[in-house]
Amino acid sequence: MMDELGQIRDLHANEMLFAAGDDSNAVYLVVDGSLEVVHSTEAGDLVVGTLGPTEIVGEITAVIGGRRTATVRAADAPVTVREFSADDYAAWLQDRPEEAQRIADQARDRIDKTRVARVLADLIGPGHPDVIDDVNALLEWTRLEAGEQLFVQGDVADAAYIVVTGRLRLTATNDGAQTLDVSIGRGDIVGELGIIEQAPRSATATATRDSTLARLSEEAFETLTGRHPKLMLQVFRKILTRVMRPNHRSPEAGMIAVAILSPVAEPDMVRSMSSEIETHGPTLYLDREHVSRFFNRRWRRCRTFSSSGGTFAPTRRTAHNCRVHRSGA
Repeated sequence: MMDELGQIRDLHANEMLFAAGDDSNAVYLVVDGSLEVVHSTEAGDLVVGTLGPTEIVGEITAVIGGRRTATVRAADAPVTVREFSADDYAAWLQDRPEEAQRIADQARDRIDKTRVARVLADLIGPGHPDVIDDVNALLEWTRLEAGEQLFVQGDVADAAYIVVTGRLRLTATNDGAQTLDVSIGRGDIVGELGIIEQAPRSATATATRDSTLARLSEEAFETLTGRHPKLMLQVFRKILTRVMRPNHRSPEAGMIAVAILSPVAEPDMVRSMSSEIETHGPTLYLDREHVSRFFNRRWRRCRTFSSSGGTFAPTRRTAHNCRVHRSGA
């Protein structure tokens, strides 16, 4: 086994194992503790993943050649790794095809999760490792070949997807006329509107090239957006951007109602969301105080109008009038 290879190396908390750009002449097996995989961005370091016991790191560039593509360091506690040369690692894998496949799958999963982390950093900015960890813990991978459909207009909306690599085309028709024809790519979110509206798929999504998507089930999507309101804000930005694209053709004007149900949503964040939505069209922002004051006023007015025995109901034409239905009318 790999326990027979190389030598033990101990790292202090936050100590660097190797840096992006270093020569890749060794492979590491995590024995105890956890390592952080870090990418540098214009806004600072972005932790794109963590590695725990039995996981391998440094194997990709060590085998295929080239320099390190990321920085790896100990997390906030000491870490023990086993270090062995790239040649020893390659020789060890040669007679173990099943183990080689497992490690290859592990490497691909790590690369894809790194891509997800970068997409999320683009969406909500760096400095949110809790969001990245939660998304990576809940996602499932969906891989499409060019020409393959992700879902069809009218299907049940059971998941949302983050495009990690590749491109998809979204098309929709209404009474035989095409109402939507847009292309989306890395960083875009698709399928979320059906979950939010609790409605069937409003479009057909087809891969125009080989694509990898991070699938979030309806339950996972609701958990994430409820736990991380800033993520929900960016989801709505993506929806609005897609709706307002010039080549998005809708047969009639529409209205989007957004209800913030999370008890931990901060008022400043909600106002920020309202301001962002307002840049795309007329917006009415109602908080609890506005709604309570409005309905209390309506109740007092309508109760006065119906004091002679009538009943009341709001009209469809305006929210500021009451319609009175008198007995025997």
